[in-house]
This record gives sequence, structure tokens and C-alpha cells, in this order.
Amino acid sequence: MKVEVHTKPGSRRPGIEHTATGLLTVRVREPARDGQANAAVIRA
Repeated sequence: MKVEVHTKPGSRRPGIEHTATGLLTVRVREPARDGQANAAVIRA
């Protein structure tokens, strides 16, 4: 199973949203720097 995830680092409102096309959008507060946003997505 493949899951397509779009990450939005530096977001004011963190959360996960599922779009009609099957894409997951993960909003995290952490910046896209030194893997901080990636670690936040894994925790989400």
C-alpha cells in the first residue's frame, strides 16, 4: 500500500487532513530545517 503525504512545515495550525484525491496533508509547526519537520510528521 502506498500513501502519498504532502507536508506543510511552519504551519500555524498543526493537523492531518485527507483530500478527496486520497492525498494526506500533514501540517506541522516545526521548520523544514535539520529534519525537524520530518520528525514531527513521524510523530503525527
